[in-house]
Amino acid sequence: MRRRGRPPHPDILTPREWEVLALLRDGLSNDEIAPRLGISRAGVKYHVSEILGKLNLPDRVAAARWQRERVADRGFLLVPLALLRRLHVGPAVGGVIMAAALAGVAATERDPV
Repeated sequence: MRRRGRPPHPDILTPREWEVLALLRDGLSNDEIAPRLGISRAGVKYHVSEILGKLNLPDRVAAARWQRERVADRGFLLVPLALLRRLHVGPAVGGVIMAAALAGVAATERDPV
């Protein structure tokens, strides 16, 4: 059975969510973000909600402070479990992804650059 709708975006956030997050970081309210992006206030509220859910954050202040985590200066990004669930990745595949990430961390700790 085919899935409906848009396929999952390969990044943790969609391009529009990154735009909203940038404006959150500038301290703008939903009412201020909406006209800048040409969307409704409800649209902004939806994107903020999606950002909080994907990043597993409690509020917009935490979202504004959030940064991608880098591991051992090698650029490995830790994949949040919430993202794996959103991508409909089963436990077996999720385990492989996590094992690969941990192996990368172990490799960088053994052999520093």
